[in-house]
Amino acid sequence: MLGIPSAALLLIGILALYLFLAGTPVDRPAFSGLLLILTGTMFFLPFIGIYAFTAPVLGRRYLSGEKTAISAISESASITNPTALVFGGIAVFLLALGAVMFGTAIWRSKHLPKWPGLLLAVGIVLSADPLFYYQPIIWVAGGALVLLSGGLDCQAHLHDNQ
Repeated sequence: MLGIPSAALLLIGILALYLFLAGTPVDRPAFSGLLLILTGTMFFLPFIGIYAFTAPVLGRRYLSGEKTAISAISESASITNPTALVFGGIAVFLLALGAVMFGTAIWRSKHLPKWPGLLLAVGIVLSADPLFYYQPIIWVAGGALVLLSGGLDCQAHLHDNQ
């Protein structure tokens, strides 16, 4: 269930960062990164829905004795499912490309420190977890890096305004 608000907060944070970079020399790559991250997140939302809404129902069915219920989650989100592979592949590709473009824009920006851009790019790529290994651990690590990059950006912005 935490995937839904975290995706919403990611989009709000990316939009806020873009608005900060708008009108600067890195406006174009930042805008491209914003659009790619927005689109990639939209392609990733079905997976969040599967885990958030389907998993609890199927978990209850499994606990009540229906042993094949839990396989529906793995079948619907697995790379062996062609639809999941297309949506997941597009989502990961767009998120990774958008994260790299946005991170590069932050790195090249004269208004923000360089390291938060790198942390943001790595954090979003980890949050997408393209290899689908250890998803909860990787998602939390990616989210922590994105949060840290946002905190560093805010700290730098507040320091510049004083």
